Amino acid sequence: MQLRDCPQCGHTFGAVNAYCSCTRCNHRFTALPTQIILAGKMGKTTDEQLLTLIAEYHEVPFLPSLDYCVSHQTAIMIGVKFARMNITIPLMVHGCERFVVVDPQAPELFEKIATTIHRLPEFAVASEHCIRKRINEHFGVMNPASTLDIQPLSPPK
Repeated sequence: MQLRDCPQCGHTFGAVNAYCSCTRCNHRFTALPTQIILAGKMGKTTDEQLLTLIAEYHEVPFLPSLDYCVSHQTAIMIGVKFARMNITIPLMVHGCERFVVVDPQAPELFEKIATTIHRLPEFAVASEHCIRKRINEHFGVMNPASTLDIQPLSPPK
């Protein structure tokens, strides 16, 4: 069992799974790895405050907006599938290439990126919504029809 702080009411409680429900206010959320590490120290937080705390913990920048240039060569190396699956995009932030992620502590993320780009990555933190939006802007929006696992039924003959 791991501790985490409910972002809605600030209550610290234990849970087995990352997706959990606060034992005090019943707020449901998925606890990020760094959120679990910081349990008991965060209290009630907004999404932006949580991301700021994660960035401070890892000593990386928090980016409230992603108005930076995509590192095209690295984006080609990682590809759209990798970017979407790992919710990351490489951006040039103040002259430094950084992989923008929600939580740099995500399991195996560092190893996956380092193995793919053949060097050690630098990180920055942003919201999942902003990252997904930037991925769509760079790689294009996914065709929802191509992601369906089911095929439409043919009309009876």
